[in-house]
Amino acid sequence: MPRLKPQFIFGDCSAGMITGVRAELCPPNSVELALNLDVDDVYGEARGRKGCTVLDSQIAGSADVTGLYQFLNSAGNVSKLQAVVAGTIYHYTGGAWTDSGETGTDTKTRFITFLDEVARLNGEDTVKTSTNGSSWGSSSVLDSNNFPEGKFGTVYKDQVITAGVDGAPDTLYISSVPSAGSISWTSNNRSITINPEDGQNITALGEIAGLLLVWKDKAMYTWNNRSTEADEIIRVGCSSQESVTPCGNVLAFFNQQGVYLTSGSFPVLISRSIQKWIDGMSASYYTEVSAFGNEKYLYVSIGDCTVDGIDYTNVVLKYSVNTQEWRVYSYADEFLIFASYFDGSSYNIVGGSDASTILQIESSSTTDNGTDIRFDLQSQDLFFGSRGIEKEISERIMAYTENAQSLTQVKVDGGDWQTIGMSDKEVNNFGLTETITGNKIKFRCVGISKNRGHIQGLEIPKIETKDYN
Repeated sequence: MPRLKPQFIFGDCSAGMITGVRAELCPPNSVELALNLDVDDVYGEARGRKGCTVLDSQIAGSADVTGLYQFLNSAGNVSKLQAVVAGTIYHYTGGAWTDSGETGTDTKTRFITFLDEVARLNGEDTVKTSTNGSSWGSSSVLDSNNFPEGKFGTVYKDQVITAGVDGAPDTLYISSVPSAGSISWTSNNRSITINPEDGQNITALGEIAGLLLVWKDKAMYTWNNRSTEADEIIRVGCSSQESVTPCGNVLAFFNQQGVYLTSGSFPVLISRSIQKWIDGMSASYYTEVSAFGNEKYLYVSIGDCTVDGIDYTNVVLKYSVNTQEWRVYSYADEFLIFASYFDGSSYNIVGGSDASTILQIESSSTTDNGTDIRFDLQSQDLFFGSRGIEKEISERIMAYTENAQSLTQVKVDGGDWQTIGMSDKEVNNFGLTETITGNKIKFRCVGISKNRGHIQGLEIPKIETKDYN
């Protein structure tokens, strides 16, 4: 039988995950699944992701974290991370969480900073403000007694804008510009209504390239601070304010169709290659999706998913801005909201969980706050030249790993996974007691990452072709 040259699997995973695409069309450096693995830390090599570390401990009971924000003032002498649990605002200083004494409705809470004051908005309660991040009350600087009780807020061109006010779900409320160090909601303020009574409500606000972006359920608008009305860009909406985040030099957002990027004009869908994960999430979670982005990565928390009949919990999709590839994380905790946190020396990504905890992701930990990180790396379906020709793999399969305890498995012609051997050292020689024979062959490395384990590839020294069957 003709013998093929030795084959190397997982030697280059730099294209990341590609799903829902005919196997023959997938690039050879792509994989079908990279669960809890990075492929650009050591470029092209699958390596276990970083873990999570809890900040202090549970804040209060085991409730959802519904708000998360760091208040920093311009003088640099106030730096407090704010978290909302069961409607109460807590602040984090000195390695501990402290009740700020301000309690409101237990609902999603957002914060905005302007004129060195931070304001809490939740669409239910009177807007409260703080100058120190520790105590909350009313403010003449932000005119909090007249501040519309909106769900959403942002600062745009030296004005505070809020939306989502009960009874006026299509209206943007725009403050005055500062005068004598204060804004007003009763003098020189404005409001504009976005396509009222169209069966949709405002769902999110964002800003990029000098434009205010306004989303409804199924539409995206821009406003330039001069027009008397906003311009509809496209019938593409956003389902969650918490999904709107900077990503590189653009803005990311989510709806039930996937993850989009926009520079203020027509958005681009970037999640096609991992669409089955979005299709596999619960529709009830569309409004709960949260995201965090920076100049390197985008993280999108989509809850629990069922993909190809397998259940995955606390799923976060991770996108690389530089390499434009995706991978999937499954955490020990569900992340409901993300924020940037400056700890005095570096900026970190923190997430609020459904268990009243704030965790730093991408920390130096190699576990998820004590829970081992399980990885799963699966190749595309492999045909080694022809789908119709039967192949035989015999003698041995070599597995190369580092700091990983993993099973090497094979699936033939859509059958069940069969274990070839356990990798527990850098070079693993798995002698085959039976020949692997089939047309379509798929490989897998699955196990526990120890100290961010490396999956450096599988080598198949002897593979022979038989004939068309």
